[in-house]
Amino acid sequence: MLASCHSNAPVTADDWFAYINDPSNGLVKVREVNGFRFEMKYLPADYWVYREATRRKEKLSEEERESIRQVYEGSHHFLLSIGTDGEKRQEVDIMRVGVNDYKDYSFRMHKMNFTMKESFSLKGKRHQHVPTFANLENVYGLSPKRNLNLVFLDNEDIREASTWDIKMEDDIFHTGIHHFSFNRTQLHTIPTLTF
Repeated sequence: MLASCHSNAPVTADDWFAYINDPSNGLVKVREVNGFRFEMKYLPADYWVYREATRRKEKLSEEERESIRQVYEGSHHFLLSIGTDGEKRQEVDIMRVGVNDYKDYSFRMHKMNFTMKESFSLKGKRHQHVPTFANLENVYGLSPKRNLNLVFLDNEDIREASTWDIKMEDDIFHTGIHHFSFNRTQLHTIPTLTF
């Protein structure tokens, strides 16, 4: 990785995505438990600006990019990818692991689609915060893993914390309680994405 990636120096999209996807930079935390792999990734505001810019046919102006960035800077976004670990990582659909019948499958689908935010909290400096939004991405059977978007609204307690500890209580796959801790200093040294 480029030396400039360890500061806020501007980098290209390829270098930027390589940086945010590299666990050594502190934006990705992984837990592997009982055959499952839980990967929690912090998604900075520039991720959403880039995503919006690539969806449009015309180039976004600096004013439009800044407007989108401001919307996303009012909250903190995380992506939890849930899959299997080891050799079967790309083969097994996690929605079917440990499911014995349609009732089990139905429970898992309902829980993952509608009540997942109850399973998460973010520890601020003094308080626990629940996500305001938790959304399961529909993969239409094209991927064996599932992605869950988590959004926590920004507030003073969250901003004052030196570490963000996201706690996940897994009552779907029965792997227990997991903690994903993010050092705020590392989140402030993300390179600037050039458009």
